[in-house]
Amino acid sequence: MPPIANSAGTSDETLQAALSLLTKQKRRWCKTGSKRYLTTVFNFYSEWKNVGDARSVANRIARLAGSSVQPDRHPIRTIIDATSSADRKSKSRWTQALRYAWRQRSKWQDLTMCLQANGGIAGCADKWADIQAEKRTPVGFVRIGGEDRFLKIPFFVGIELLDQHGDWR
Repeated sequence: MPPIANSAGTSDETLQAALSLLTKQKRRWCKTGSKRYLTTVFNFYSEWKNVGDARSVANRIARLAGSSVQPDRHPIRTIIDATSSADRKSKSRWTQALRYAWRQRSKWQDLTMCLQANGGIAGCADKWADIQAEKRTPVGFVRIGGEDRFLKIPFFVGIELLDQHGDWR
């Protein structure tokens, strides 16, 4: 991958080289099944995220690739959309897996170890989906399984409540 200095010094030629590298990695992944493409996307995102310019660089790559730029889309998904012709579901799974890996980056030395420890791409994507679903669970409810929400029931009932109803003695 071309060296990254800072956002002001990033030329379209440098981004075009990165775009070519990602596209080449994607084609190689389709042929061999190697996870190198996702590793390259992850490393590319990591470098730009650490500089603080991931969203604008991802949008510039999308424009260079001729993809549409959607302002609310995560930079990882923008990069994947610009460099891959896979179906929507696959792109979504890859994005979720990489977002989970980014959140867990302090626990793992590299992306490959994170994927292996968490059940691969599908496992990481499922864990990311679970994290997001927990954010949508209303207060006072608990999430059981897929999208089912049930009223939270306390484990212990105070003795004074039982005495009031005459059920305890």
